[in-house]
Amino acid sequence: MMKLVLNRFRTVRGAVVGRLSQEIADRKGGVVDHEHICDTVEREEGCLEPGEYRVVVAKCRSFARKMMFLEAVKKEASSSSDASSGLGCSPLPLPEICERCRLERKHHRFGCMDELHALSCPMLQPGNGPFRLRKGGILIGEAHAPGFVLRSQELFLQLFDRVNKVLRRGGEVVIRIE
Repeated sequence: MMKLVLNRFRTVRGAVVGRLSQEIADRKGGVVDHEHICDTVEREEGCLEPGEYRVVVAKCRSFARKMMFLEAVKKEASSSSDASSGLGCSPLPLPEICERCRLERKHHRFGCMDELHALSCPMLQPGNGPFRLRKGGILIGEAHAPGFVLRSQELFLQLFDRVNKVLRRGGEVVIRIE
């Protein structure tokens, strides 16, 4: 299992700046260190709630490629006798055309961009700045000016390859947002 940690540490002009790192664990499962992967930028109004999210790779019609979507991982408070670790997840509805993609063309044609930005589509994605992000979108890249990232596409592809490799091997990728 690959565990990623997103630490948010600053808000600048409507953008939340953070750092994405990978937990490095020893053989007993204890956390030894964190390896820095990239910097992140989110819109202040569209930030995801702190918690754990599972990464799911699926086709996005808007980007016309496979993207890394985030689905919330809920802790079950039930005292049932499960053999599992107590973590459950609600299934992420990833239909052929998600709600964002279905409504994007309609709202863009009529100029209703506020309604489009209010749609929730939590995913990790490349980009320059947070101002066109939808609710739940996280830009990855190398921090430059406050609220902007550089080398976004390159770092996105590196992270995508790492995550995809873990998922193809039957593993799981979890992001903890703090």
